[in-house]
Amino acid sequence: MNHHNTPELVISPFCQVSLTSSISFPAKLHVSSPNGQQKCGGEYLLVSGESANSQPLWKQMGGKFWLYSGTNGLWIIGGGGAKRKNFECARGVIYSPLGVVAAGGSLWW
Repeated sequence: MNHHNTPELVISPFCQVSLTSSISFPAKLHVSSPNGQQKCGGEYLLVSGESANSQPLWKQMGGKFWLYSGTNGLWIIGGGGAKRKNFECARGVIYSPLGVVAAGGSLWW
């Protein structure tokens, strides 16, 4: 358990995502990347009515990053370049296997 008493799933020691609420998909995610790419950290909100490659899409609050499903089959945290391509790409700075974001609890990249 982390200090917020939410469940955790470890996929790598580089980035943590904590789910703070849930509907069909988590409405809000907390991303931290303590070992690099700290600019990708923060709260991400589910973008209602939009998707990326048939998966949910989250936007960083007060930032320029997006958490989306790439064409390479991975979850990606990417910026404006991915958005301009309507997420029909695999551009970003952090990558993780698909399937983990909707699992619940906290997630590590």
